[in-house]
Amino acid sequence: MLPSALQTLEYLIRRHKIHVYNNEGLILCALPYHDTHAFVRVVQILDIRNGTWGFLEGVKVSGAPPPRMVIVQQCRRDKGVLEVPCNYASPSKKSQPSKNVIGFCTAVFIELLGTVVTVDDDIVKRILPFVVSGLQSGVKGLSDHKADPLMIVGLLGNKAALASKLLNILIRSVAEVAREEANALIDLHWFRLSLTALINLVRSQNVQILPIKALEILKELRDLPGVLLELSKEFNIEKFLVVLLDSLIDCKSSGNRPDDSMTKDLFVFFASSKFKHAFREHLHFLAAQCSVSPARLLSNFFIDEGVPAAVRVESLQCYAFLCSLSQDKWQTELLAEFPSILVPLAGDDQTVRVAN
Repeated sequence: MLPSALQTLEYLIRRHKIHVYNNEGLILCALPYHDTHAFVRVVQILDIRNGTWGFLEGVKVSGAPPPRMVIVQQCRRDKGVLEVPCNYASPSKKSQPSKNVIGFCTAVFIELLGTVVTVDDDIVKRILPFVVSGLQSGVKGLSDHKADPLMIVGLLGNKAALASKLLNILIRSVAEVAREEANALIDLHWFRLSLTALINLVRSQNVQILPIKALEILKELRDLPGVLLELSKEFNIEKFLVVLLDSLIDCKSSGNRPDDSMTKDLFVFFASSKFKHAFREHLHFLAAQCSVSPARLLSNFFIDEGVPAAVRVESLQCYAFLCSLSQDKWQTELLAEFPSILVPLAGDDQTVRVAN
């Protein structure tokens, strides 16, 4: 705590007796500095008997700053104590918590989640306002207000079975953070962090289909396939990819088709990645959703220059799949684009020629 802050507190205590009339506000103000002697001095002038902070009575006698684990253990025993820092660290229209307050409360919440075997609904309910308010769009400063809630979301996803409604809220909120960072284009690291948090949340919970609003947000992200490709080299994102593709395919039944440019980018991503064998069926249905013409989408991979051989091979197999379907509206289109298949035959790539 800065000397000027201590002098201000001393003035308020002497002149306005805030330790008598606003002891809750005073102890919250000092709580992030619990490991300092200034905090001990604050506790020693407060009457905290029979109140929320009664567990700190021992500090008066010992004169020793309490370690954070003491506060964590009390939050575990008394959910009323847990609720106080949760509300104190949540941004509001009237005030924004400081970096020190957010950092302290985040550390307490993370240690609390780490000490319990199973996170019950009561803990989730108390921590949720801090998490949701920190992820809301318009909150400035990702490193202070959003990175910490993202870490807590990851822990909640790994240690609690979240209700469907709550899970959808968190998925959408994290997706919105990713969109904000992608649009800002200030630091790609924060975009990767938010996307990684989303992947972890989907992977750790029983998510089958992404909420439609979250999916719409993901469809707006710049270079999503490229970022997923980079993340796939570092993490196991296979389950998230399954959910993403299933969600895109599910859009067809609701009339919300994915953007054609995103369809093309995702097709190239999967066709040229290590996931192509696991997601071949998804690729077929993804191409079939192209709003302009599935046949034209695939034929572009045959005739465009610089298309990787792996993408052309998967395109040919997808073309064969579409030919096997008995949909009259596609037969004419497929027949019209058939000459484009002859282009790979004229190339030197033996793999493509065999696929043809």
